[in-house]
Amino acid sequence: MITDEETNWLIEKSLEAAKAMNIKITAAIVDPSGYLLSLRRMSGAGFLTPQIAEAKAFSAAAWGTSTAVIAEKARAKPETFQAFTHIGRTKLIPGQGGVLIKRGEATIGALGISGGSGPQDDSICETVLAAFAAR
Repeated sequence: MITDEETNWLIEKSLEAAKAMNIKITAAIVDPSGYLLSLRRMSGAGFLTPQIAEAKAFSAAAWGTSTAVIAEKARAKPETFQAFTHIGRTKLIPGQGGVLIKRGEATIGALGISGGSGPQDDSICETVLAAFAAR
């Protein structure tokens, strides 16, 4: 199980990475079931970024993989992806910027980032996960 301290740390590291890239983002953390644990929107981030960040985190948790992998699956079989887009607690979003948070082999949550380009959102996720694994 992810702790409150870990969610706070992950959110703060996400915001630090965004500041270093000079972009405004929203970062969201969900538990392994996709329920929101923490969300933070930087002042000046786009008005839809909170919903998108949460949906990215939810999508990663629901599918058990990154949103980049979900995007590949959606491109390969769009009809299958469309069948699942409205059955969850929130929307499913393919693309970059949603990743699983792991402790060892166990999934303890998911992180969603929205506000930059897809590659920027994904870069923040990867930077934060690497720092989390190294702490």
